[in-house]
Amino acid sequence: MASARATFTDQATCELVLVSRDGVTRAVTGDYEVDFSKSPVPLSIRNIPGVYHPMHTILQFEGPHTLRVGTFAPKWRLRPVSFDRRTQIVLHRSAP
Repeated sequence: MASARATFTDQATCELVLVSRDGVTRAVTGDYEVDFSKSPVPLSIRNIPGVYHPMHTILQFEGPHTLRVGTFAPKWRLRPVSFDRRTQIVLHRSAP
């Protein structure tokens, strides 16, 4: 089973850890910016070590335990404005 963990701090830093079905782990750290006044919520991650461009996407909270994430784009103007069921990521909170 694939899994993901996202940590966002009060200091505007974040860490995304993705584990694929075959056990390969990838981590992304950087500085984030999010605007909760918009829907869907735009998220930008900048200053990512080893990546020479920011990552931009959109988020939508579906209840207290589910988060939809759009595809990531290297430029703000190329980020998605709506969700595509074929490429979106749906995260479900697991029980502690």
